[in-house]
Order: sequence, then C-alpha cells, then structure tokens
Amino acid sequence: MNARSILWSEACFVFPDRERPVIKISPVIKLIFVVLFTLALIIWAQQALSWSNILQHWETVSLSLVLGCLGMTVISHLLRGLRLFHGYKLLPDSTGLAAGPVFGVSLVHNAANFVLPMRLGELVLPALSRLRLNVNMTESVKTLLGIRLFDLHVLVSLILLLQLQRWGWWAAGGLAVLFAGLLVLPLFERIGPIRKFAPPQYRHYGAIAISYVLTALIWCVKLIAFYWIFNHFMPMAFNEAAVGILTADLSSSLPINGLASAGSYEAAFAAGLAATSNFSDASLAPIINLHLFLLASNIMAAAVGGLILMFSKKPESRDG
Repeated sequence: MNARSILWSEACFVFPDRERPVIKISPVIKLIFVVLFTLALIIWAQQALSWSNILQHWETVSLSLVLGCLGMTVISHLLRGLRLFHGYKLLPDSTGLAAGPVFGVSLVHNAANFVLPMRLGELVLPALSRLRLNVNMTESVKTLLGIRLFDLHVLVSLILLLQLQRWGWWAAGGLAVLFAGLLVLPLFERIGPIRKFAPPQYRHYGAIAISYVLTALIWCVKLIAFYWIFNHFMPMAFNEAAVGILTADLSSSLPINGLASAGSYEAAFAAGLAATSNFSDASLAPIINLHLFLLASNIMAAAVGGLILMFSKKPESRDG
C-alpha cells in the first residue's frame, strides 16, 4: 500500500461519514485572493508597459470607429437577448413572457458573467429569471446549459474554420465531428435518464437551427467588431487576429478567472496569437485596450439592462 492509500484509509477512519475529507476555503479568502491578483496585474501592467502608454493608443481612434464598434456590440447583445427569449418561449408555460424584461435579464447576466470572478455571474441568470420573469430555476439552468454548449461549439468551429488552411485535415475532421454532434442533440429528449437535463433548445431540429444560427451571428458580429478595433491598434490579417480574439472569449468559460477576466483574457489572447506565430510584446497593449473596450461595453450593457428591468412590469406568477 502506497503513502497515498495509507493517508486515504486514515482519512476515512477519522471521517467515517465522508468519502473524502473536504478542504473548504472561505468565500472571503477567495474574494481577497481575486482582488489581490487583479491589483497585481494592474501594477505589473504599469511597471512593464505603463498605463499612460497603453491608454495613449486611444488618441488615434476616431469617433466613427468607436461608435461603429459599439453599434455592432449592441447588435450582438440584442441577438443574445433574442436567443434567450427563444429558449424561454420553448418552455412548457411561457405565456405572459415579454421580450423587454428578457432582454434586460440577458444584458445584466452577460455583464455579470464577464465582471464577476469564478463564473459567479452565471448564477445571475437563474436568479433574475425567477425574480423578474417567473421562470423556474431548473428550466433557466437547462436553457443556460444549452446556450453555453452552443457558444462553445460555435467558438471552436470558427477557430477550426479560420485555421483550415494551416491545420488541414485535423481542422476538417474536427469540424465534421462537431457538426455531426448537432444531429444527435434531439436524442437527449428520448433517453430516459438524461431527459430531465435536456435543454429546451435541443427538442427538435427547428429549435436547434434557430438557436445555432443566432449563436453564430452573435459571435460573428462580435468578432468583426473586435477585429476592427484590434486591427486599428495592431494591423494583422483577419484569420490570424481572429484566433486570438476567439481564444480569449473561450477563456471566459474557465472556472477560474479574475475580476473582469483580468489576466486570463490577455493570456488566452496571447496564446491564440502564438498558435498562429503572431505574438510579440508589441501586441500586449492592443490586447489590454481591447479588453478595456469589452469591460466598458459590458458596464454600459448592465446599466441599460438594469433600467429595462426597473421600468418593466413583472409577469403574473406561474407555478414552478
């Protein structure tokens, strides 16, 4: 018996009512760690690049470019709201569900998901959906699961598609497997043990098609807007810069990240550029500036979403 097995046996003897001794870390300690980590990154950016030099890049940005990118970001958020509304309308009892409050919930949720650390922002959707839309928490969580799986599918598919020429048959094979996977989604509704976990968007091919097209449009619009800004700061071919942008967005799916994805966003973006042999120290400032634009747009989205919810009427209570 090795040392690990001995320790395991002793732990089970000491804690007979538990399979494993669990080490719990206080949420306060986690929050302190996240804040300190974020502050350390801000200080590092000052020491390595200087915030005055980083922000100086914005002096060359025209108002038309900012407004154009903001406009495309608004379109992306509207599509997100429409996608959530479509998912909720597929629920058994969606009578009285208005588009306005759903859009408000979507805006606040997406902003919270970006700003809050450790994926805590995901909890905002089921909570707000229950409080403001009278949508059952179980149903909203299943809807969110469907949304996140479509997000992951589209992001990975776009990366493979953009690198089809570079990665060849590996990319083509990956795309074939991903899209074949879409064909089996309705089976979730027919398999007894997992039927209760099936997202409403997976019930039939029509719902899958609408949700997937909306998801693809969301990310394509956002990708074009972000490339527009990044290319202004650092000219680069679209298919190469896009891998960095998409990889950075993929990093938001990680269970561990800081406030507003500080650090993880930049690291993932740099990794994406490195995969296409385009990373250099000169790309750090443009990446940080793009991150700042993303942060500002999410704060504005949260404010708009909050106003929508403030002035919207809560629907009548439904059972569940």
